[in-house]
Amino acid sequence: MERQRLILGGALGAVLVIGFVYLAAKPGDVPLLGQSLFGLLLAWSGAIYLGASLAKGEPLWLGAELAVSLGVLVLAWLGLWGSPKWLAAGYALHALWDAAHDRGLVKAQVVPWLPPVSAAFGVVVAAWILWRL
Repeated sequence: MERQRLILGGALGAVLVIGFVYLAAKPGDVPLLGQSLFGLLLAWSGAIYLGASLAKGEPLWLGAELAVSLGVLVLAWLGLWGSPKWLAAGYALHALWDAAHDRGLVKAQVVPWLPPVSAAFGVVVAAWILWRL
């Protein structure tokens, strides 16, 4: 039950951010603001697990965290300067990495609520980007 509430919270957070994009943008500027905002959020979120690995001294997982963080950062950069579909790919990759953390397949020490919330956020944002941007 708690896990379902966390997933719902992540999805609701994504809907709120998407709503903010619509409220903050002038008519016709939604794609530009959405692409910029979600590109920056993706670049930032890609470093969360890497930071946790560095802080907790997880040398075994540090290489994997670094590789995924760099992959997410590259997809964010491509999505900011190119097609928004790169952003959708980045959010999908990050959601898969969240799921790996949530299932205990990756051992970075993070608060237990972060992976399901972040995964739900990423899935909703990736779907919205593919649909709207």
